[in-house]
Amino acid sequence: MTAHAVDGGYFVAAGSGSRHRIFPGVEICTTSGQAMMLSMVTFEPDSVVPDHAHPHEQMGVMLSGQLEFTIGGITRVAAAAAQINAFELERERPVAVTG
Repeated sequence: MTAHAVDGGYFVAAGSGSRHRIFPGVEICTTSGQAMMLSMVTFEPDSVVPDHAHPHEQMGVMLSGQLEFTIGGITRVAAAAAQINAFELERERPVAVTG
């Protein structure tokens, strides 16, 4: 668990975790357990995440705004409350803010 876990490791303090600016206009806050990680990503208007890949599965939920995802050659626009599933490992995926 992270150093910020409290109450026997079952609860994590809001806002705790590791924060990084991973690309211009893109900030990530991550909290991890023993076998999984949760990331909250914030995008500034018109920011872009270049092609990249992950060695593990990725899933997400869009809380607000709109993003264009391209995964496996398929491009979709995700809006608030959309669920994004990127199961294929090591597949490059660019992301762009569209609204």
